[in-house]
Amino acid sequence: MGSLNASPSKDQNGLTPSEALEHQLKNNILVQNQATKYITPSSPFLYLGVTLTMDLNWKHQHRRMDKDLKQKLSALEGFHASPRQH
Repeated sequence: MGSLNASPSKDQNGLTPSEALEHQLKNNILVQNQATKYITPSSPFLYLGVTLTMDLNWKHQHRRMDKDLKQKLSALEGFHASPRQH
């Protein structure tokens, strides 16, 4: 994770701070001879089963949980069992 503090909204090349940081870090950090991947602060990623963003926006996790719950409920609707077994 990186941050360019006190940066203008766009630099002289027309890049946002996030784009400028991605450009600066690209292929500079190697782990096991592979370049690391830059993830923007607002891009969701899965970590230990939780969808996170670096800016801690939980809407992606809420959407994922909502989708999973709807899938499980629809599977229960199609399940041929008595209400007590449900």
